[in-house]
Amino acid sequence: MNDINSLILELGSKYEYEREHAAFALGERGDKKAVNPLIQALQDKSMLVRKCSALSLGKLGAEIAVEALTKSLNDEHEEVRRNSAEALGQLGDKRAVEPLILCLQDKSGLIDVTAAEALGKLGDKRAVEPLILCLQDKSGLIGETAAEALGKLGDMRAVVPLIRELENEDYEIRASAAEALGKLRDKKAIEPLSQAYERELKENIEDNKYVRIHISGALYLLGEGGKVSNIITALEDSDEYLRKFAAQILGDCEIRQAIGALSKRLEIELDPEVKESISVALKKVKICSIQITFNSPDSLRVGEWGIIPVTLYNQGDIVINDICLGVRGPVEFVEITLNSIRPHETKSANISIKPKELGHVPVVFEYKYKDEDGNQKSEYVPSTLQVKNVNDSKASTNHQVIVHGNYEVVESGGIKATDSVVTAKTTIGEQDSIPFTICPYCGKELKLLKTPNFCPYCRERLVA
Repeated sequence: MNDINSLILELGSKYEYEREHAAFALGERGDKKAVNPLIQALQDKSMLVRKCSALSLGKLGAEIAVEALTKSLNDEHEEVRRNSAEALGQLGDKRAVEPLILCLQDKSGLIDVTAAEALGKLGDKRAVEPLILCLQDKSGLIGETAAEALGKLGDMRAVVPLIRELENEDYEIRASAAEALGKLRDKKAIEPLSQAYERELKENIEDNKYVRIHISGALYLLGEGGKVSNIITALEDSDEYLRKFAAQILGDCEIRQAIGALSKRLEIELDPEVKESISVALKKVKICSIQITFNSPDSLRVGEWGIIPVTLYNQGDIVINDICLGVRGPVEFVEITLNSIRPHETKSANISIKPKELGHVPVVFEYKYKDEDGNQKSEYVPSTLQVKNVNDSKASTNHQVIVHGNYEVVESGGIKATDSVVTAKTTIGEQDSIPFTICPYCGKELKLLKTPNFCPYCRERLVA
């Protein structure tokens, strides 16, 4: 295997095939050390080297290459222009928007199509009107691709033009227009989509199947789920392409009622592409989601440590791992971590918190977790704490909390759970101004606490 340095040297070879090989291989290696040499290779006399260099710069996420790639949009060879447009879409830099809009006029080598795809990825509203104009182009794939891009851009100016395309003579444009209307979520598209469905059904042409399942998916996203069964039924069609599209739509629309049908089809599907689409769809419809509830007690006081009971419920279909719970706002807190929560399982815990402000204090509870593929996710729950003055009435408040998991202190000062089930009782009582620096029960150093009334680690009350 060639290392990065050898491949970079190979870019300067006198042999074209070696330079082409190096330009392609450097993109596959993923080492950004190759970025500057590849930028220079965009000037190579060989078209093959230039097109591979453009492609590799996109794969490497080389934002410093935006200017060079933009210049390559004017290369004399269409393959170089097309790969440069594709790379600019991958880089996500808005400086490429205007040059890519100009490329929508380039009808050679599907460059206009590649530019439309790239503009959809960039998400800049400057592309809306130019893409709407592309819907009227009858010369090839550009209408279909422009419709898909408009759905991604999410601009309501595209709704009426897309509705018109539901009557386009090209079935692929009709399907893409329906899909885009579903993504835009504008209710005024419901009736035109329903009428389009009836037209497709009445004509009963083979290609109309594709359009009907796209319309059914769009209507589902718009709150009209009555035709979802048509998409699920298409999983059993003899046409492997229809099965593939049906799986993609069920996944993209996150239609949870299709989980059983998708799982069943996965077991018997023979076509590898369809099987992959079904697997991807199942990951999308199996929701990764936590429902979290905070019960703010009325005994929180400014400058004192208190406890907020927390309940976490996994309302999804997959195991959620490495949950980390914290608070943003004018407070100090002890971070909580949990190993995992199984689907439809509930776990409870306590957040130790010390407000720094008085009155109705706005905070944001933040929790991070990983899905079954190890992807890091974050969610935020805004809330308000009612914080009293230290001189207010201090009637003791007991909180009975069922905790799924034995909690132990970890080095970071958080709390870690195991799988057993225990019941923990916590008391929030009146404040005792005792200058403890080490807990006499667990021996932990109380670095954050000035006048604690209980240890946030072992929960024992600190009494002089």
